[in-house]
Amino acid sequence: MSAEAADPQTQAARHLSATAGEDLEDVKNQKPPAKRSAKDLTLEAANEGDEVAANEQEDDPPLSKKQKTSPSGASRFPASGLSVSRLVTDTVDAVKNVLTSSPIKDRSGSRGGLLSHIFPMPFGGAQRSRATPVRDGTEPAFLSLTELSSCTVGGKVLFATDEWFAAADNLLKEDAPEWREGEFTEFGKWMDGWESRRRRTPGHDFAIIQLGLPGVVRGMDIDTCYFTGNNAPQVGVEAINCPDLEKRIKALTSNPTRHTGTMGTRAEEQVIQDVTDLISQLTERDTLIHMDPLGPGYPDTRHNYFEVPLDSTHQQQPPVATHLKVNMYPDGGIARLRVYGEVKRDILDMYEKLQSGIVTRRSAREAQESGAGVRPDLVDLVSSINGGVALCWSDQHYGVPKNCLLPNRAPNMGNGWETARKKFRSPILTVGPDGTISNLVGNDWAIFKLAHRGCIELIEIDTNHFKGNFPESALIEGCDRPDLLDRDVLNQKELFERNTRSIQWKTLLPRTKLRAHERRYLALKDGGAASAEAASSSSSTDAVLEECGEVTHVRLTIYPDGGVSRLRLYGRPVA
Repeated sequence: MSAEAADPQTQAARHLSATAGEDLEDVKNQKPPAKRSAKDLTLEAANEGDEVAANEQEDDPPLSKKQKTSPSGASRFPASGLSVSRLVTDTVDAVKNVLTSSPIKDRSGSRGGLLSHIFPMPFGGAQRSRATPVRDGTEPAFLSLTELSSCTVGGKVLFATDEWFAAADNLLKEDAPEWREGEFTEFGKWMDGWESRRRRTPGHDFAIIQLGLPGVVRGMDIDTCYFTGNNAPQVGVEAINCPDLEKRIKALTSNPTRHTGTMGTRAEEQVIQDVTDLISQLTERDTLIHMDPLGPGYPDTRHNYFEVPLDSTHQQQPPVATHLKVNMYPDGGIARLRVYGEVKRDILDMYEKLQSGIVTRRSAREAQESGAGVRPDLVDLVSSINGGVALCWSDQHYGVPKNCLLPNRAPNMGNGWETARKKFRSPILTVGPDGTISNLVGNDWAIFKLAHRGCIELIEIDTNHFKGNFPESALIEGCDRPDLLDRDVLNQKELFERNTRSIQWKTLLPRTKLRAHERRYLALKDGGAASAEAASSSSSTDAVLEECGEVTHVRLTIYPDGGVSRLRLYGRPVA
């Protein structure tokens, strides 16, 4: 046996050649192909192809050297003069290139590499994606991080090339996508997402998204729900760091609002080109997804997860992003874009400005968000808009713990953290000497990373909307682990999940009774952080916060189960 015959790559190439030859012969003669060897079949296909080429019309131009092959070695087929032998030869070469090409083996973030060797299209390209598709059927860990893009935290669309069937603003809705059977608009089927018209001109569609919370992107969920036959086939995402990008885009046209948020519209070609040129000139850009396929919007394929890892492939951490450029290749629909990551905000600098009078009060959103008893110079150290993160928990049956850190009071019960009822409960409950139920079985807990190391002076626990399922009582503890703050947040999550019992916790709020549908304030004794009204009504058992010094993480424990809408930890950040 020759070395070439023993080579598995050559055998695979010959096998593909044989398959191609059989298909061509079968189509021509309309009869089952005879069993032949791969070598004989390849020769027969080549001879037959030469005969076909010879019998073509005399006025067909011959193949030029430039037409025969592309720079990558794959054939670029001309309009006429197609030779079957050329097809077979180029297919064999393409398969060999795929099997021996090291870039294909190195790429874990794109499925475009294989097709880019066979077809002359920019599928995969030379530019590498930072993000890695997650297609193993599991929910990735980054889903527990803060959603940076939601309209709830200020995310918005600055520009979209085409919004014919559905406006791009829908991408950032907090609610799950909706289906309306049989509902049509004057432009077509009503869809809950962003959908452009079927492109018949050069280029592709894209949108510019302003993140509500600037930060480091760690993962994305590109949801194509209900877009089953009209989803964007491929997507690309660029992270941009340009705080004044909205102002720059508005400067390109006197009426920029006509380009986004209105169904049945398309931006003018010159404006599209101006925006494209503007983005290309920005220096702080990072390709998160170069070009990757999207699954259709069926239940088992709608969630297209992309994780942005911190690995050796990229020598530096992902940069802070203020905006995203979302590319649909070439057109189609996407229902939701959910971007998860770490909020990057200089809490210490903000606090110093508050103390020095450079900033006299918090933002309007934070001022409205905080209660009347909260001093304006205190910072919510656990808020998601400042960088607080829910790391791990015991149960999230009805609502996730990270909801507790969202801005604004919850609109409904589903916008908080709620656990399942304990299966093994005492048949008759009794009251202990401290006023709490003494024979409750079990508890639930959640651990949060603070936005910055600090000293907590005031706690707000809000059971808004939890009227028949609020916790009987709550306990809050803290730990001071500044050595962990330099670690990746997902690494912190893993550490706390593995070592919850071994961590030394300090009591911040002793176990304290809670009440239904109530916003509670619990302050340090003589701390001055709350008004007299808030302090006097802080607890039916006169509980006050205990001084526990600096903390970096807190653990909220509820007895025995139930729901908490919001948790605020107001205090002073420390270096």
